[in-house]
Amino acid sequence: ANRGFPIEQEISYIIPVKAPTEDLKKTVISLVNQAHVNFDILLADCAGDRKISKQIHEFSLDLSETIGHITTRYIRASQPTELAAWTSGVEKAVCPIVA
Repeated sequence: ANRGFPIEQEISYIIPVKAPTEDLKKTVISLVNQAHVNFDILLADCAGDRKISKQIHEFSLDLSETIGHITTRYIRASQPTELAAWTSGVEKAVCPIVA
């Protein structure tokens, strides 16, 4: 999918998110603290509740401001399931490696 387009990052980390929890924050901190910083983070919203989806989106925006050197993106899954979140993440990933 990336043929003919310049690739800025090497890895897209897809994180299915049902709610902005402490575990999510720990996961993101762990990724950010890695020595390898040539990646982006896709928060794939698979919450079934509009209010929680808004919280996830706000978390994503706060994350972008906090760690500006790493691209973070919010995407909404086509259905409220983890499988749909993974599928949506793979469709939106721009890096040659997806994790």
